[in-house]
Amino acid sequence: MDSKKISFLDLPPEVRNHIYVTYFHAVLGLSLYPCLVDENQFNRLTRIFLVNRQICHEARSLFFDQIFPKLEYDFDSVKRITCLIRIMPREHWKHIRAKMFLETTEYDGIGTQIEGIMDLVAKEVGYEDSYDLEQDAYDVYDRERETNVKTIEFSPEWDMSLRWYRYMDMVMSEEWMELSGDFGRLPFLEGLTRLSNV
Repeated sequence: MDSKKISFLDLPPEVRNHIYVTYFHAVLGLSLYPCLVDENQFNRLTRIFLVNRQICHEARSLFFDQIFPKLEYDFDSVKRITCLIRIMPREHWKHIRAKMFLETTEYDGIGTQIEGIMDLVAKEVGYEDSYDLEQDAYDVYDRERETNVKTIEFSPEWDMSLRWYRYMDMVMSEEWMELSGDFGRLPFLEGLTRLSNV
C-alpha cells in the first residue's frame, strides 16, 4: 500500500479553489454580501497570500476576482487605503467600495488630508476646489452628533457621498469627514496615494 503523503498542492485545482473560498467565507463569518470589512478582517483574509508563491497566486487571483468586488471596506486613514492598493492588481481598483472616516481636533496632518481629499473629490466632479464644492452642499442634521453637517451626493455620475463638519475659533478646532461609496476611480486613487505621505 502506498503511504506517500499528499500535500495541499497535490489536490486538484478545483478542490484547492473550493478550500480558498471556504477560508474566505470563514473569515467573513458567512456574512451576506455586500458586507463591510474592517482592517483586521482584511488582514486575515489576505494572510493566506503569505503561505507560498503558488498559493498566493491562486488564492489572490480568486479573491480579487470573486470575493473582493462584493466587499466594502472601513478605513480610518488614507495610508490604510494605499496599503490595500499596493497588494491589489491594478485592474481590480475599479471594484474598491469603502467608507473612510477622518477626524481631528487640532491643527495637524489629518486636517491637511481632509482638505486634500475634499479637493480631490471636488475636481473629480467638476469643481475647482472644495470651496466651490461646499457651495452646492446642503445641511443635514446628524442626530448622533447633535449638529448640522454638510452633505453632498454625486450619483449617478459617481456613486459616492460626502459628509463633513468643520468648526474653528481662536481656541478650538474640530473637523471630520466621512466619504463612502465607490473609491475605484483611477485619478482619485492616485491622488490619495500622494496624500498618504502628508
